[in-house]
This record gives sequence, C-alpha cells and structure tokens, in this order.
Amino acid sequence: MEFDLYPVFLVALLVGGVFWLKKIRKDKTKSVLRHSLAAEFLKPEASLRLKTAHLPKVLMGLGALILTIALLDPHKFVPREGKDDLQKRDPTEGRILLFAVDQSGSMREKSARASSKLDLMKASVKEMIQKRQTDLIGLMAFARAASILSPPTLGHKAVLDDLEKIKVVPSPELDGTAIGYAILKGATLIASLKEQAESLGKKAPYQIEGSAIILVTDGLQDPNPLDRENPSRSIEVEQAAKFAKEKGVKVYIVNIEPKLASVKYVPNLREMRKVAELTGGAFYFAGSSGGLEEFLDKIDTLETATIWQGKNPVLYPTLFKRISYYKELIFIGLTLLALGFFLRETLYRRVT
Repeated sequence: MEFDLYPVFLVALLVGGVFWLKKIRKDKTKSVLRHSLAAEFLKPEASLRLKTAHLPKVLMGLGALILTIALLDPHKFVPREGKDDLQKRDPTEGRILLFAVDQSGSMREKSARASSKLDLMKASVKEMIQKRQTDLIGLMAFARAASILSPPTLGHKAVLDDLEKIKVVPSPELDGTAIGYAILKGATLIASLKEQAESLGKKAPYQIEGSAIILVTDGLQDPNPLDRENPSRSIEVEQAAKFAKEKGVKVYIVNIEPKLASVKYVPNLREMRKVAELTGGAFYFAGSSGGLEEFLDKIDTLETATIWQGKNPVLYPTLFKRISYYKELIFIGLTLLALGFFLRETLYRRVT
C-alpha cells in the first residue's frame, strides 16, 4: 500500500497524536477527581460512566485520525487484466553476466553427482541464471576456441536452451583450454554493449550497472598447440585480464578439478587468483564439481542483483489499475466522530 505522504505532514501528525493522548489522560484524571463523591461511586452505573469518561474523546480522536489518513489517499496498484506478463518482461536496469563454460575433453569425465562434470556444471549454471531475472545474461563455451552461444539478453529461456546444447568437443583438433582467449572475447563483447548503451545515455532501454564474466573450468590455461602463432587464441590469461579491467569487466574463475589440489599446481592456482582479483573479481577452487554451487552462490551475492519493481504504475495507467481506500476511511472516520459526539451529548454529558 502507498500513501501520498509528505515528511513534514507526517511529523506534524505524530506530534499532534502525542499531545492528544496526553490531553486525554489529563482530562480523564480531572473528570474522575471532579466526580469522586462517595455517593456517585456507590452507584454502579455512575461508576462505570466515570471509568469510561474518556470514551467519547477517544472515539472522536480516532475518527479525526482516520479522516486525516484518508486525506493521504492510501492506495495500491494492480496490473490490469492481461497486463501482468508485460510488466514482468520489461526490466530497465541491471548487470551483464556472461557465463563462459569449459567444453574441453576433460569435462567428459564422470562426476559423483552427475553423469559428467559438464552436466553438473550446466545444472549449477542454470540454477544461477534463473535467479538473475533482471540481468542481461550471455553464454559462451570454450575449448580450443571460444564461441558466443548467446549474446547478453533478457530472454533467458533462449540462453538456457543453448546451455543444454553444449557438448564436449568431439576431437583433439578442437580441444584445448584457452582461458585467456575466452576472457578476451567475452570482455570485447561486453565492452561493445556498454559503449552502445553509453552512447544513448538516458535514452538507452537498459541501464547497465555492472558487468562480469563467470568462467567455470576444470583446467588451467592450455591453448591448443596449433594456435601457438595465433595471438588471440594463445593470449595469456593475465594479459586478457588486464584488457577486461580496462573495459570495466570483472572476471570470476571457478575451477572444479580436484587433481589441482596437489602442491605441484599451487603456483598455477595462485596465478589464476591474481588475474581474477586484478579485475575486481575472484578465484574459487572448488576442489570438486560438487562444490560448484557454493561458489556460484558467492558470486551471486557479490554481483548484487537489481531489485526490480517493474514499470512505474503512476506513469503507466493503461497497464495498472489504482485502487484507493479513502472512501472507506472517510465513512469509518465520520462514523466514529458521530458516535463520539452522540455519547458526549447524551450518556456522558454530566461526566465530561
């Protein structure tokens, strides 16, 4: 429920209410003292009237308060019939989140909780996407190369459909773990979208509040040997991260390969953490694909979602119906005032 309420008026209302309550208590005390004769108290009906001598003023005070609230026009907005779906489909601000999913050959390996590490990864990413209804969600898959499967969009169903279609690369020629290339390509795409939005300014249909790449892998930077002469596909992770930082894109990396817990790979994991934090993001080592959900939840918390209230109902009267309660409140307020006045002039005339 909403009110057409101004702060100064609210303060005045509260102060007035406090003084009114004090006056009621003071008048009640005076009334009882004035009629404290023993003869009066010996009469049961008189005693009851004395004990409730303040009732007319309470009723009239409540009536006045309710009438005052009615002046504030309490109301609510509800979608007009057939318009609620339109309202929900039209957020205007949020973040760009681009999920980069590893589809290299090692993702075919079995997982304790799913048929493969890739299947468990897809289930966890799907759960996070479903939580981010106001964000532009994109999807890419990478192995030797990095492919944009879904550019960032509010049409999350299409993204989820593409997520389900991701498969492990079928041949060694397509295999690899080009993490640097995935970050470079993702950051380039996000930067392009942000530039377009900035060029439109306030006229942009969607205001971008932040952006991030969420990269999930079971490996380390390992481009395909055939790409050693390709500067983009063989770009180092740190160099790609610096580019992402320049474009204002955070990078979150989650590694789910338990074999990397060995002391042998500590320098590699430390390097991954360094490049992620360089962008303002973070690195998480799940140790197993089973811990993936926990770290995606952490990222979900860090990249706070916009609390979207939909379109402003005041600006869209054709989409929303305004329901006011002032008529009912006026009726109740006048009834209480009339009842209080009636009691004061009849049953409580001598008492008050």
